[in-house]
Amino acid sequence: MTASQKLRIAAALCALACAAASAQAQVISAWSFNNLAVGVNNAPAPSTGVGSAVPLGMTNNYTYATTPPVTGSINNADIQGAAGINDWRVRGGSPGNGWNQAAPQYSQGAQFSVSTVGLGNIVFSYDWQSTNQGVRNLQAQYTIDGSGWTNVGPLQVAATGEIYRTGLTIDFGALGITAVDNNASFAMRLVSAFDPTFGTPGTYTRTTQTGGLLAINNSSGNWRFDNISVSAVPEPHSVALLLAGLVMVGAAARRRQRG
Repeated sequence: MTASQKLRIAAALCALACAAASAQAQVISAWSFNNLAVGVNNAPAPSTGVGSAVPLGMTNNYTYATTPPVTGSINNADIQGAAGINDWRVRGGSPGNGWNQAAPQYSQGAQFSVSTVGLGNIVFSYDWQSTNQGVRNLQAQYTIDGSGWTNVGPLQVAATGEIYRTGLTIDFGALGITAVDNNASFAMRLVSAFDPTFGTPGTYTRTTQTGGLLAINNSSGNWRFDNISVSAVPEPHSVALLLAGLVMVGAAARRRQRG
């Protein structure tokens, strides 16, 4: 085997090895919110890839227990920033502020839609903060058809002191949920949930629990999100083809060497 042949084989092996390595994980869409200007934004564009993000339930006609009471709300989500590090605050606007204890469970929060066509082993991760007056519990849900929603992962509890909970992750591959693979209609919802530890069933509670469990008694709280990410690896047959390519190139090299 000549030196040039050896170089070509080495280059082919390197290319296939690099392709196989890159196939192991890739971010297909993400929202860091650092690419966006501070201000009202009800549809923040992703910082990586393609997808959509929208607030849920912030436009409604519930009555708010203010003095005097007011009815109704409009979307007023916005990008907040400090020293160029932004996040997304989900809230409503005047006359109400969107979040309301009269809202049905799983009806308020945010939705992130990302196509997973050609990809599998989907992983969704996010950072989440609830303000002290915000809803205490969050439930993640997914859809495979854009209309039906299924709970996934544990019920999350907000950290007190308005501190972010970081690196919350739903690993669909590890859970054995393959219906989200290769799916143009895949989306995630992060939505408000009733507090199962509260004495009165079907009740929201607020993040601050000073003096024990307190039913949320106003609609002033909100949620913030950061570092939303949808990642994946190619379908198994793609990885198998890459590995087969490595084997074939190696076998060809050995045949030439023997010849």
